[in-house]
Amino acid sequence: MQVRRTWPVSLLLALALWQCPRPGIAAQPAAPATLDKGWHHCRNCIQRGDFTGAHETLKELGIDVALGFTTVWQSNHRGGLRSRPEGKLATSWDIEAALDTEELGFWPGGLFVAHLEGSDGTGIDERYVGSFFGTDGDADSTGGHDLQFSEYFYEHTFGGGLLSLRLGKMDATRDLDTNAYANDECCQFLNGAFVNNPTVPFPDYALGVLAIVRPVEGFYLAATALDAEAEGCKSGRDTLLGGDPQWFLAAEAGVEVALPAGEKALPGTYRVGLWRDPLNYERLDNGREESSEWGLYARGPRG
Repeated sequence: MQVRRTWPVSLLLALALWQCPRPGIAAQPAAPATLDKGWHHCRNCIQRGDFTGAHETLKELGIDVALGFTTVWQSNHRGGLRSRPEGKLATSWDIEAALDTEELGFWPGGLFVAHLEGSDGTGIDERYVGSFFGTDGDADSTGGHDLQFSEYFYEHTFGGGLLSLRLGKMDATRDLDTNAYANDECCQFLNGAFVNNPTVPFPDYALGVLAIVRPVEGFYLAATALDAEAEGCKSGRDTLLGGDPQWFLAAEAGVEVALPAGEKALPGTYRVGLWRDPLNYERLDNGREESSEWGLYARGPRG
């Protein structure tokens, strides 16, 4: 397939309520379910302000609310499908809330999470660039729907972080195939190739279950089973709960390390994973459709 050479000009305006955290404090899959470690949208992209003390007051009660707004302007001056010097604007917004059951006075180890998001604008890629991976991973994040409940799940942590179980509608890339420096279309790279591994066909926000086990310090095992036919704007009732459900399966193992760098240590994680997807896909080399594909992936050590 011929690769199109393009020369896009991008201007990213990230409007947030607080400073975007450094990559070094991105969420790790092994973290127990707490408001600070077990819950991060877009790997720490969403920002939250103090709101004259209201945020900290709610957090002490076990309620954490985060708001996010991102707008991206892009222009294609040369190459691609057609030029558009005047550019196009794409925006997205998020509201996410987490309820800690222990802080609320109920049972320990529980966390309820709800994520509402919306978007406007599809960006320049489809009509003007034609990039294989997409020039703006945040554009049209809700698939043409102004507003949708992208996630709602319950997560429970057992044994002080030994085991975490999550059930509901979720984004698998919260915990699988993560990376501190190239996993975030809001605060890091716009191109879809640097958001998630393009060779892993993670489903859209999907109903399912995810488990993370930490048998020893510095090592974790994670596994998930998700609705392979999920659409982020839908609940999953028509796919996973009706007819013949199709399951996307994935498992990952990770070793956390600290590489020496003079007087300091650079934290990172080596990850290796296995996935299986039952859906049909068209091969790039001959155009034939194949089903029940499986694959391997690896990341490290600065993930």
